[in-house]
Amino acid sequence: MHTLATTAYGRSLELFPEPFAMCLFTTFSSACSNEILKKMPYISNCPITRKWVASPILGLGITWMANQFSFNRDAYLGITTAIAIIGSLYFTKDSQQPEVPFIAKIPDVSKREEDSIQPILPKGLRIDPKLLSQEIITLLSFIQPILKQINTEGLFREPGNKTEVTALIKKLNSSKKSTKPVSMIIKDKGIKTITSALKELLKKYGLLDGIKEKLLNMEEPDVQSLKKTLLELEEEKRERLRILLYCLSEIVANFQRNKMTAENLSSCIGFSLIEANKDPYKALNEVQKVNSITKFLIENYREIFSE
Repeated sequence: MHTLATTAYGRSLELFPEPFAMCLFTTFSSACSNEILKKMPYISNCPITRKWVASPILGLGITWMANQFSFNRDAYLGITTAIAIIGSLYFTKDSQQPEVPFIAKIPDVSKREEDSIQPILPKGLRIDPKLLSQEIITLLSFIQPILKQINTEGLFREPGNKTEVTALIKKLNSSKKSTKPVSMIIKDKGIKTITSALKELLKKYGLLDGIKEKLLNMEEPDVQSLKKTLLELEEEKRERLRILLYCLSEIVANFQRNKMTAENLSSCIGFSLIEANKDPYKALNEVQKVNSITKFLIENYREIFSE
């Protein structure tokens, strides 16, 4: 077998210059390394790193070791040819298999398992697994970094860079066509960018739009009347509102550090919960009422959503 391998490699040297033959050997060694790394944890789900970084480094390392530690030229040629053959066989064997993209573990919405959202679920919040939806997972993904930086002064008041916010929203829209979770998309974004993008997301959700008229027609909001009115919302939408108000109430609880009282916060986020009137004059007249309702919801979050 050794003689056959040596003869085959020697024949290849007659056809190609030795540097070219060595390049072929390194290529096949890299292919072999790639197949082996596919079976290893962590790097197996990183095709770009595995293919273009780890595998070539290993291929070059194998080439260097074969050249340095072979006792003679025949042994070196034999090792070279053998690894090249093995590498090509590995490469051919699984070449038709699709690559596994890098996907961080994300909640499986179809299974409705509460355990799946534990990484992004705040400690003081419980969610009914039956109500779990992609919108709730997205909302939780935004709330997690906000609560981690809850002492940041001016949360929701100070806007993020407009270009960065627009780019993030665009990524979020395109993420619907991919399996990349929202938590990974916003992972390295600044807190101002995250809060500004969340405000835009809430406008899209229109959490209180279905009961807007009833809310605006309330003389003075009270816990019981709000409880009754909120029951008119879809259960899943009401759950999203509860999750958001939990986050806002936690921010207000730390107002001495972040300077965001319920009044300040309501003026920043009110029209993200209740759609502003398209008539600028009417919208201006609604500001005080919208802020008042939002402030009451934040301050009385626990009583309103208690059983």
